[in-house]
Formats: sequence, structure tokens, C-alpha cells
Amino acid sequence: MMLLRWIPAWLLGACLLLCPLFAQESRRVKIAALIADAEVYTAERTALELAVQYVNMNNIIPNATLECTINTTKELAFFEMVLQACNQSASGVHAIIGPVGSSAVKAVSLVSGAVQIPQIAPVATDPMLANPQTYPFLVRLSATDTVQSRVIADVVDHFGWQQMSILTSSDDYGTHGFIEFERIAGVNGWLIRTVQSFDPTDDPRRIRVRRQLQAIKAAGARIVLLNCLASFGLEVLRQAGDMGLTGVGWAWIVTDGVTGMTSFRKNETVPRHLLGLLGVKPVEDKGELFGDFMKLWSSVDGNRYPGAGVWDIEAYPAKFVDAVLLFAFAYRDLLRAGQSVSGAAVQCNKFPSQTWKHGDTMLQYLRKVSEEGISSKILFGKDGTPTQVEFDIVNLQTNGWQRVGSWNDTDGLTIDNSVTSFMGGGQVELMDDYVSDLRNRTLRIVTHRDIPFVMKNMNDSEGNPLHGNDQYSGLCIDLLKWLSDQLGFQYRLYHVADDKFGNKDRTTGRWNGVIGDLVYKKADMAVTDLTITAEREEDVDFTLPYIEAGSTFIMRKKARAEYNIMNFSRPFQPELWALVFITTLAVAIIQSVINKLSPYSGIPMDEDSSGSGDLDEESPYTFAESLWHSFAALIQQGPEFFPRAPSGRITSIFWGMGILIVIATYTANLAAFLTISRLETTIESVEDLAAQNEIVYGVQRDSATQSFFDESNIEPFKTMAAVMRARDSYVESMAEGIRKAKTENYAYISDNVLLDYQANRDCTLRTVGRLFKKSGFGIALPKYSPYTEVFSKKILQARESGFLDVLIKKWIETSECVKDKDKDFNSSIIGVDQMLGVFVLIYGGMGVAFVALLVEWVVACARDVSRSDPKKPQTICEAVSRRVNVLWNRSKCRSSCGHAPGVGRPLQQIDEDMRTTDIALIGRSSAASYQCDNGPRSIKPTLV
Repeated sequence: MMLLRWIPAWLLGACLLLCPLFAQESRRVKIAALIADAEVYTAERTALELAVQYVNMNNIIPNATLECTINTTKELAFFEMVLQACNQSASGVHAIIGPVGSSAVKAVSLVSGAVQIPQIAPVATDPMLANPQTYPFLVRLSATDTVQSRVIADVVDHFGWQQMSILTSSDDYGTHGFIEFERIAGVNGWLIRTVQSFDPTDDPRRIRVRRQLQAIKAAGARIVLLNCLASFGLEVLRQAGDMGLTGVGWAWIVTDGVTGMTSFRKNETVPRHLLGLLGVKPVEDKGELFGDFMKLWSSVDGNRYPGAGVWDIEAYPAKFVDAVLLFAFAYRDLLRAGQSVSGAAVQCNKFPSQTWKHGDTMLQYLRKVSEEGISSKILFGKDGTPTQVEFDIVNLQTNGWQRVGSWNDTDGLTIDNSVTSFMGGGQVELMDDYVSDLRNRTLRIVTHRDIPFVMKNMNDSEGNPLHGNDQYSGLCIDLLKWLSDQLGFQYRLYHVADDKFGNKDRTTGRWNGVIGDLVYKKADMAVTDLTITAEREEDVDFTLPYIEAGSTFIMRKKARAEYNIMNFSRPFQPELWALVFITTLAVAIIQSVINKLSPYSGIPMDEDSSGSGDLDEESPYTFAESLWHSFAALIQQGPEFFPRAPSGRITSIFWGMGILIVIATYTANLAAFLTISRLETTIESVEDLAAQNEIVYGVQRDSATQSFFDESNIEPFKTMAAVMRARDSYVESMAEGIRKAKTENYAYISDNVLLDYQANRDCTLRTVGRLFKKSGFGIALPKYSPYTEVFSKKILQARESGFLDVLIKKWIETSECVKDKDKDFNSSIIGVDQMLGVFVLIYGGMGVAFVALLVEWVVACARDVSRSDPKKPQTICEAVSRRVNVLWNRSKCRSSCGHAPGVGRPLQQIDEDMRTTDIALIGRSSAASYQCDNGPRSIKPTLV
């Protein structure tokens, strides 16, 4: 008190004013964090420490210093995590960050929810954590595994994979991570071959997954989805590498538990068994603060701060940085709102449990934050779920994780195949999502002799004895050898004991034949011409058909005996005959017209007649002569008169060329019809066969064809089945059916491939009718065999590559009846369409003839013109006019005077008159007198 008296009043006032300010500047804001003490989590610890420094350096929380207490536990020590959280809640913290992993987050949430302290989970992705009733004070910065499952499903769909296996840890993160993926796989029809899980341990090196890996290998799927944390995932992949599951042909896809926590620096060597790993990774560099924070991250000492010191940060540490920023932004907003909250100091061991009175307030401000972070924007939806979700698709190469694609809600998946390599460096085209483990296996294969598919010979061509598989040959055997080379399996062939393909007894329900050996596990596979049927597929599996087939029937040929007086006309269709005769008439008409119009078609007069003045004969090439000339050429006879005008001769030339082709074609086809004995039958379809009673028909007993008829309710097959049963017209083998078809009045019904083979080699047989009961031949395996799809893919490959076409050509299409078929000329009736070019030639010649006629007129009229002789035409037009006038008068005279030769004035004389002086009288006199057979007649010519 005495001391206070000596303190100046101004100094005391200043202290009273400044003390609150000093107290405000020295405010400490505490948060706590929990992480595992494993080596893989050192970067997360560094991220927490540097994030706190960043907040304080940038004064994000004004007039306050952020402090973070970091506690570590064993990775799976959940009870220890609960105890640590209890201690932190009593130390005045405002929020708890961490830990890593959904199971660990759930354990700590027991404390945070009870004492009402907000818990920020940077990387907890279990979909169950989205329940606000169970986890009311949990704030998640990562999207749930439901979203990640959609990303992985898009990746799988992008590469076209249909089959895969799943391996997860047995904790909450592992088992719940692929729930959505399994649903999507079911919708898309994908086949998940096996789902395996392993138990995590405190020491990842102690986990044992060889049994699970062996099951994956045996399942056959070469696409493996791995969901676990990085510490376990790296050990799983190491053991997988030891077992040969990470080489070429394998593809492993890992989730963010691995990609978000493992980073390989430039100076680090990526283990060989990890190269080609494909992963889904949350983005870590899309936030606006990324560049600013990375300046601090890259500038620190990497020894002091493990994981830092380089311009690179993993996804999980980036999420921890965002968790610190989230709290800093929320606390800043809380202070700006004029509120002040003290840290929690609650005891977990009290009953009833104590709660932090400001917990709800702090939680609300956390969920209202909308600020930029370093990995992405920090923003939450109404349900507390992060709204900014984006993933990178990464590929582990020698220089670390490389981004090869991306995914977001808006654009979906974008991926670049050209830079993506899978395990062992394999490319997309080398990937097969399913490969069975057939190598080094010996399969027992049942077969059935049926030429040309399977044939058995005891000796080779030189007489040496054959043994084992060498006794068998044929199309199916060649295919089997190819499959063996492709898939690496060995086999032992044996013939079915009862010599039957397989039929189901309607009473006992038991199978016999080849199918029975498969059903009752006597054989691993059946390779023969085995027809795929619905009944058989109920008890065995079939591959894709290696040959498409259908049923038809075979029977012997019959000589045709037909007698018809009009058989000579069969080589040509009636339409073609009609066109020939119409053209003949057309040629006659054209020739007659040209003869009348051409200036050069008349017959020259001899001197005696001209001198005596007798009437000259008219040109003998009348229409009747033209018609006779046309028909004479058709039957290759010579007429009495031939056209003299060039235009008429052109018509004759083209008509002769055309008729030469027509006659040659007719002669050849007529010879074929009359000299070849045609072999055919009146039965041309299965309906015709069913409608008659003369020819017996049947099938092989206990075959797929018999089953088809027995079970069919469609006519005529139902009736035919009853007839075959009544007649007992079944045969015991195909050889017997072929023999009966050759020697008896019998039609054998079977698969068209087999019957075509027989018809190609026995020229007295032929297959008849359209195909019915269409199906195919396939390889059969026991029901639910793991190898069915493997063989189906190889058969599809054999079809696409042309290998099966080579086998079919070798064994089936080769015909010994080729020469006979050439002799048995199939003379089809010739139609108009096949001879159309000939008529184009003929009618084109007529067109040329008319052009020649025009040229004749021009030349003749030009010769008529003479300017020196006033009696002759002075111009070409006048010459044309006079010639037309003469033609007109000639036609009038013909119509009025008749055409009897030797009577009346010859028409040729008129043409001669045009070249004499008397021709002028035609144009000048008012009338000209012509002598006709009925007396003189005055004709008044008309000039044009």
C-alpha cells in the first residue's frame, strides 16, 4: 500500500488500460490431435505442426495463438485412443483432429460425442459415419467410400473389365469400402469371382494373406481391388509379388488408403512388385492456398519435419492441413461474431458424463465454413458432407505416382490409356480380366466318333500302330490341340462307352452317353460334334458354339423323267422369246422405212429398158421382203434381196451380230437341257417329307435331333415324331443312316454340317430343304465349371482369327464331287436381264442407221444442186423440198394406182426425172400426167 502511494497516477491508469490488451494478445487456443505412431504417419504429424505455424504466421485467428497437442497410439489400439481422447478433453481443447481410419474415428467418437467436443476427421470414409444420430459431433473432410466406389466402378467400366476379385482388411474401413461397388457390379452384370479379407495387426509385417491370395489366384480374375490402409496394403502387395500375382497380366486397383499415404520421392526406388499399380487418390492441390502453404512446406528441414522439405505433399497430410485450417476459420468467424468460448475441461470418468457447454456453438461454426484450403475448397452441404469432391487416377511408375486421369461429379471420368501401364508393365491390349489356371493340368476328355469331327484310326498311313491321343483325328481334335497350346493344359482322350451323345431318360431322369459322363464326373470335358440344347444346358455348361448348325435331311438322288413337246423352248424365258420376235418385227419395219426414204435404195435400170422407154420395174425390197429378210436372218437363212443403201446395210449388220449371240446362247443352253440327265426329287422341304408316305424318314436314336422331335409341339415336327415312333425308323449311328439313305427309299435327318460332308463325298446323295432346329456345336463341361468362360473366349478368338474357317475348309468343305458337279451343268433358264446387252446393241444399230440415212439425204441433196443449170435445184433446201415432194407424190400414186409390177409408170423413173430437164415441169406446170393402171390421172404436185 505504501508502494502504491509513490506510483504516479498516469502510470497506474496506463496499466489499467493496457493490461486487457496484453491479456488479449496472449490468448492461447488449443486443439488436440490423435495419430498412429507408425512410420507411415510421420507426414501427417508434420502436416499438423506446419499447419499450426501457417495459421499463426498468417494471423488467421486474430490476436490469438493456435496450439496443437499431438498424441500417438498404436495403430489398432482403440482403447488407448479412447483414453487419450479423455485426457485431451480435460485439457482445455476446442476440437479434436483425427485419427486416421474409420474404425479409429469411431472409437474416438465415443468420447467426442459424449462430452460434446467437435471431432474433425480428415480421412474417415466409412459410409456408416454419415449417420448424424450416431456421430453427432463428427465433421468429415473426405467423401464417403460410396463416392470412391463410383470412381472405381467408372475405371473398371472404362477398361471394359467384367470380372474381378476383392481383397480388403476386416476393419470398418475395409469391409464397408466396397459396399456401393458391389451394388454397381450387380447392376452392370459384372462377376466378382471372390471376396477375401484379412485381419489387421499392430505390426503390418505380421499379417498373413497367402491363403486369401491363393484363393484369388485360383478364382481366375486378373483384376484385384484392394481396400486397406497403406501400412497393410504395402505388405499385401509384397506377398502378392512373391506369389506371382503382380506380373504381366495382372491389374491391382488400390483405394485412397494406399494412395493417400504413400509417396515415393525422386531418389527412392519403387519396388518392382508395385510398378504398374493403379489407384484412386483424393486431390491434394486444388485449393487456392496450396501454393502459399507449399512455400512453407518445402522450405523447412526434411529431417526435422519428415515428409516436408520438397514441393510435394501426399493426399492424407493435405487433408490434415485442411482440418487445422477449418478450425482456424471457424474460430475466427466465432470471434468476429462477438462470441468468446473457453476450452473444454470435462472429465470422462464422471457419471453422468460432463459436457462442454460451447460444443454446439463450435460445431455450428465449423459446419458453416466456406473457405479455400490447400487440397480443395472447404465447404459442407446441409447434411455435413463435403461438397467439393474430386479424385485423381494415379499410376505408380519408376518416378512415383503419376496422374493419368481425374474424376469429379460434373465431368465424370477422364483417363489417358496411352500413359497407363499395369503390373509388370502390361498395357491395356495385354489385359484379360479372367484367365483360368489350366496350365500343368491334365484333363480327361470324353469324345464320340463322328466323321469328320472325330475319327479313330488304330494305324497310321504306313501301317504303324497308334496309341493314346494319336489315334484320334478330325476337326474337333485339331481344335482341341490348338486350345491345349493356347491354354497350356494336357489331356487324355477316351471314347464314350455306350457310343451315344446323350439323352435323358424320361422315367429315371438319368443321362446316358457323353452328357452322362460329364454329369457323373467321369470326364472333365467333352469334345465332339455335340449339339447345344436347352435340356442339356440344365445339367452341363456349354462354350460358345464353334460351328453354327441346323438340321436338314439327306437322301439319294433320282433321275428326272419329264416329257414335254415344248422342251425346246425352255432355254429362254417367255419374256425373252417375246422380245426376240418383237425385235425381229422392228428390224423389218426399220429396213422397209429406210428402203423407202434412202436416195440409194433403188435398183439401176439397164440400157435396153431405158432406151425403149418401157416402164422400169419397181424396187423389189418391199415391206414383205424386209420382213422375210429379218426372219431369214433369225433362222440363219439368206433372203432373195439385200438392202443396197448404206443405212439399210448398217441395220442388217447390227441385227446379224445380235442374232448371232442369241442363237449361240440358245444352242448352248438347249444342248444342256437335252443332253444332261437331271437328278432331282419332288421333295424339296421337310414339309414335303412329312406330307408323303412313300419315303421313310428317321433320326439317330438318343441324339439331340430325336429330342427335338420328341419335345416339339410345332407341326410338322410333332407329326413326324409320331410317325418315326410308329415305324421305329430310328438308326443307331450316323453311318447306318447314311447307308440306308443310299440303298433304300429313306431320308436321314441330322445336322446339316455332317450331311453336307457326306453329300460332298458321295455324289449319289444330296441334302434337301431349308435348315430347321438351328443351334450349334459346342464344347461341354460339368455344370459351374470355372473353365467354361476361358474356353468360350478362346473359341471366339479362333473364330475371329480365321482359325476355325481353316479347319472347316480342311475337314468339311473339301468336296470329291467337284468334277461331277461341273459335269452336272446347272443350266438356268436365260432371261431378259441376262441378254439385255444384245438388244441394246441391235437397237443402237438402228439408231446408227437413221444417222446414216440423214447423211445420205444430205449427200444426195448436195449432188442435186447445180447453179449452172436452171432446171436443177439452186440450193440444198430446194433440193430437199423437191425430194420430199417426189416422195409424197410417189406415195399418192401408190395409194391410187396400186403397186402391181410392170403396170403404170415405175417409181424409179421419178427419181431419174429429177436429174433430167423434165423434172422442172413438176414445179412449173399446173398439172402432170402419170400413167396408171386405171387410165390417165392428173396429179397436181405440191412444192415445199
